[in-house]
Amino acid sequence: LSKYGKNVLLSGGFLYLEHRKIYENKFVLESYSQIHWTEARGLQFKYAGGVNLRYRIHFSENLGFYAGLGPFYEYERWNYVGVSDDLLPENQEDIVGENIKLASYLSFKWKTNFDFDFDFSAYHQARFDELFSSPRLGSSSSIKYNVTEHLGLVFQYQNIYDPKPVVPIDQLYNVILFSIQVSF
Repeated sequence: LSKYGKNVLLSGGFLYLEHRKIYENKFVLESYSQIHWTEARGLQFKYAGGVNLRYRIHFSENLGFYAGLGPFYEYERWNYVGVSDDLLPENQEDIVGENIKLASYLSFKWKTNFDFDFDFSAYHQARFDELFSSPRLGSSSSIKYNVTEHLGLVFQYQNIYDPKPVVPIDQLYNVILFSIQVSF
């Protein structure tokens, strides 16, 4: 369920797959891929995949603090569904972008003794020629209730700041999600 301006739409989703072994070494490679769509903003389809070098800054039985850095490929197809009428250009053909970018993040994870997990992360993504001039920044904060060892209920707040959006939409985008998480 998405709210964009005065419109409330059932309009977005994602599939995210990741592989990593976080308990063995201070440095590990983690590979990931995602498919994402947010029609309320005009993002018809996004595919991204990459690999990060993950550094374990601190780890204990219930606490983890991590940093990651690595390249990724991003394919996006945008339309003008999320653009207000007064900002629509004459040419409203879909915009397709393909980029190789650098991603970095900091992540803090806390597993309580009461079936709740907390996860706070901050992200920086940019093309190599725009690393500091116009990065896409984001953050994610979530609380997960562990129903079982492999099934959880997740409440999550995310935001994205894009200084140069592909289509003329707001630079700041906020998302509130409630989801079911399956992990193994």
